[in-house]
Amino acid sequence: MFVIVSCCLFFVSCSKEFENTSSTRTQKPPTLKELKTLYDNLNLNDSTKFSIGDSTFIQYNPEWSDLELQFINDSTVYSILPLSPTAVKGEKKLVVNLSNHREFILFKNNDIAYFGKYIYQENEDGVVLDAAFLSNGTLTLDNLLNGNTSFYTYSNGKGSKLQLAGEHNLLEKMSSSSSVSSNTCAEYRTVVTCDWMAICHETGQIHIRLSPVGTCLMPSEIRCGKSWANWSLRAQIPQTICIRYGDPEPPIGGGGGGDDGGGSETPPPSDEEKKRQAKLKLLNETRKTDCDAIALANKKGRDNSIINLINRIRNRENEWGTMFKFETLGSEAISLGVEWEGKKNSINYTPKWNTGDGYHVGFIHTHPSKSAPSPSDVYNPLFDLNNFVNDPEVNEDHLRSYIDNFASVVVSGDYIYTISMKDTFRASLMKGGFNQENENNLYRQFVKDYLRHTTDVSVEQYQEAGEYAILKLYGDGVHISKQKIGSPDSNEIIKLGEKKKSIKKEKPKC
Repeated sequence: MFVIVSCCLFFVSCSKEFENTSSTRTQKPPTLKELKTLYDNLNLNDSTKFSIGDSTFIQYNPEWSDLELQFINDSTVYSILPLSPTAVKGEKKLVVNLSNHREFILFKNNDIAYFGKYIYQENEDGVVLDAAFLSNGTLTLDNLLNGNTSFYTYSNGKGSKLQLAGEHNLLEKMSSSSSVSSNTCAEYRTVVTCDWMAICHETGQIHIRLSPVGTCLMPSEIRCGKSWANWSLRAQIPQTICIRYGDPEPPIGGGGGGDDGGGSETPPPSDEEKKRQAKLKLLNETRKTDCDAIALANKKGRDNSIINLINRIRNRENEWGTMFKFETLGSEAISLGVEWEGKKNSINYTPKWNTGDGYHVGFIHTHPSKSAPSPSDVYNPLFDLNNFVNDPEVNEDHLRSYIDNFASVVVSGDYIYTISMKDTFRASLMKGGFNQENENNLYRQFVKDYLRHTTDVSVEQYQEAGEYAILKLYGDGVHISKQKIGSPDSNEIIKLGEKKKSIKKEKPKC
């Protein structure tokens, strides 16, 4: 069992450091050396390791390079240290997916450390509604020195104390009594949150998921290769809550600034934070229609520079390709780079976004094997859009232009495929969790399923199987269209058919 959790189980007292106090002194941020010393003194490297079998354990690794400072008030500086889980089985490392939450260490100045678990808000189908950290969701902070646990809820980046059932009336009663001090517990309450795990042997992944705070709701089945994996209860986490006034100030949500030193009022967001929130809103709400996808694909198909490129490289033995890039940042004009040669069934490409290499907005390449697009054709050319949201150098217009113009084009046999945005929120979620080896395994399995009753597979059937596999994997996040080479303005949208067991092609009326 997770040792960090067990240190929270037997808490029976409250500690004064949770008081919200105003101070005139200015707290200097701790040095990296001081934080690492505190981390080592608490033995967190060993405490964040737990076994899930005789030969497999999960280790949480500190991501010191991603340490974030937050200046809460004159006397309080938070340092947030992300934790990255890795599963080890003998000499083999397995992928661990924190399906609906993120775990981290929060240091308060250089005195106190908390183990934080932030759970993203989801809809009824278990789909995360906002992938931004500390934006919309719930947070628990376990004090690693005395076991106190604090609960918070976040709405649009603003954190506040999470009201447990019956707590509100109790606090009102406490506030009317002059005999109760701010660091006195009026009541201790134990809540239980369930921690679930699913091991997918077929894909080599381990999934970990938390129920909503204070509940033991079992998650829905999770896709595991060609079948589904069931969740098993990893731990029931009882946490004893001291019902009183004082808790640590919640970490700043959505990357905003601290308060004015009073410890109680949240200042208006800075201009930079307003811009970040506008980009986040754009990312979370943009949906592209079938007509949008067809218009972009047809525009690419009419471009003479693209037509000439296709004619030059379509019949070559190895894969050839080049990037699409904005001619100047802020313009809608897009040009091609210089093409290069890959191997028979692969080509390496990493998108760039800087003045030296240019501002890439997609990729075009050939498939000599005449296959449909593969998982890497969907996501290798795509930037992680959350990075754009958090990059102050990328403004809202840049992000919108990228979303509107992104295209991954695959020239295969006599056809051209164009992959474009459909649901930017879902696309960014899938990009963030993309593991090429596992995705390729799923892709091959879906292709095999589609062709299981087919003998003497034709090129068209082979492409259809790949189209089916791509849509099964990513159809919620991206559009895929297809047209015959030499037939401009003839793109059709490819969709999953009845019961998602076949495919169909449609030319929408736009």
